[in-house]
Amino acid sequence: MPGGEDLPYIFAGTLVVRGTGKALVHATGIKSEMGKIGRALGSIETEQPRLQRQIHSFVRIFVIIGVLLGGLIVLLFGLLRGSWLDAMLGGISIGMSSLPEEFPLVLAVFMAMGVWRISQARVLTRRASAIEALGATTVLCTDKTGTLTENRMTIDSILSEDASWQQDGKTPVADKIQEILKAALFACPQDPTDPMDMAVHTLAEAQIGPGKASFAKAKLIRAYGLRPDFFAVANIMTTIGNENSTAYAKGALEAITELCQLPEDRLTNIRKQVDALALDGVRVLGVAKASNIDVSQEQNLPESPRGLNFEYVGLIGFADPLRANAPGAISECRAAGIRVIMITGDYPATARAIGLQAGLDSTEVLSGDDIETMSDDSLALRVKSTSIFARIRLNQKLRIVQSLKANGDIVAMTGDGVNDAPAIKSAHIGIAMGGRGTDVAREASAIVLLDDDFGSIVKTIRMGRRIYDNLRKAIEYIVAVHIPIVCMVAGFFSLLLLETIKSLWFRGGSGDGKARLPRQT
Repeated sequence: MPGGEDLPYIFAGTLVVRGTGKALVHATGIKSEMGKIGRALGSIETEQPRLQRQIHSFVRIFVIIGVLLGGLIVLLFGLLRGSWLDAMLGGISIGMSSLPEEFPLVLAVFMAMGVWRISQARVLTRRASAIEALGATTVLCTDKTGTLTENRMTIDSILSEDASWQQDGKTPVADKIQEILKAALFACPQDPTDPMDMAVHTLAEAQIGPGKASFAKAKLIRAYGLRPDFFAVANIMTTIGNENSTAYAKGALEAITELCQLPEDRLTNIRKQVDALALDGVRVLGVAKASNIDVSQEQNLPESPRGLNFEYVGLIGFADPLRANAPGAISECRAAGIRVIMITGDYPATARAIGLQAGLDSTEVLSGDDIETMSDDSLALRVKSTSIFARIRLNQKLRIVQSLKANGDIVAMTGDGVNDAPAIKSAHIGIAMGGRGTDVAREASAIVLLDDDFGSIVKTIRMGRRIYDNLRKAIEYIVAVHIPIVCMVAGFFSLLLLETIKSLWFRGGSGDGKARLPRQT
């Protein structure tokens, strides 16, 4: 089945920017991979905002009161005064006076003004109804990379099992460390676009000039991309004049140690190194290589890098600075009664360190593997106390959002990828990234952050609460105006009815025209 970058499939939505080729169409429309995501989006019903539900209930109460009062006026006025036309007009008058006709106008004006004000914070509102939900938000789910952090990767450290190098701008890379950096470079594409690949290219350019030149001349024989069950990439490269080639791999520690099949004692020492780096918020990738690969017959190469004999080389740590305004923004959320949850695909220890730096409420980490074994009820219980989710697969974001909603929370969800779209749409407030976000994520969202800044989310929620508060005051004012109107109309008709009752009460006077009070019994 399609799913890995190493498979010869082109997915709908792919942009071809260079080269030529032929493609055979296997599926179109709803049967394509993009269509399946669209079908998942179509199966998610957008919930009506809570404020609208409250207003509908409120108006329904006024309608019932108006109908009952109007019917009572018609019945009494018609029976006691005998004028059914006046009775109908009176019933309609008191019914109309009790209905708050100003609600649609107030909602439209306040929503339009809210959209304009929020746009000043570089936030695009795609659905005005989201402004109502912003004021009631209780949980904000956010990504780590690029949202809480700057998404500006630099290599912080390189470690082998018996040597290490720390980035200080002065110390050159030793020969053994150069071997790790070179292996990581050969596992990268020649034209990098990923921030981590770009960081490897930048350091290699500065530290291993000849190695960088040999990489430019090397020929790529086979590339193994990321797969849902294997978080690593690998390249089989060969240089001119060599019949045998070398495979280079880099990726999550779990995937690299699986490739190398390390004994438990070495694996324990490597995990200690990873945990030490992760405590500083460093994102860690493992590096491995496999030598003397016969590429004379490419069709005999394994379908997965698991079929190659890799040897462990070392670790590379990437630093992604926390945004300067992230801790203050999270503190504002906490003061406003909003819990911030971080959902990331990073190593759990790295996620915990970033959570500590950002000031999240809880440092308890729940991994994607743990979520996979949980029932919906168990997950709904755990999300009440967990603020950091690590090694999360894309389909698990939707389960987290649904569990939060099952607990009665008003959920805002941020995302940027195609597979984030179901979770974004399922949340009460879907927030997409305008800079690096995909078209599908933006279409599924209600709000788009034009600058991809977490601080903008907090500003938007603050404005949403202000708009919600002003809207509530306006509704209270409308209700306060309608109550005396109803009382005045009801009082007027009550006087008329009392006049009729008085006439009936004093009926039965003497022949001289003087009314007599009825004798008390």
